[in-house]
Amino acid sequence: MAKRGRLTAEFKTKVVLEALRCENSQAELCRNPHNLSEDQLSKWKAQFLENAAHGRTFRKQERTMKCGKLSKNSILRSHNHE
Repeated sequence: MAKRGRLTAEFKTKVVLEALRCENSQAELCRNPHNLSEDQLSKWKAQFLENAAHGRTFRKQERTMKCGKLSKNSILRSHNHE
């Protein structure tokens, strides 16, 4: 498994796009060259697709999360404005 820590939005996006291209199986992509768990990649794919549906990126999501915990109202406001 990869070391714990913050991976960049660019890295996450690159890996998810590779997975969506379906050139290799998800298991193979996780094993080589990225050394990720399949569960983690599945979570990133779900986040990526959810964010894309709302016009957001991993980077925008990370900035929002750094500002502190999101309240239910702030989440609803962000969905209504996009």
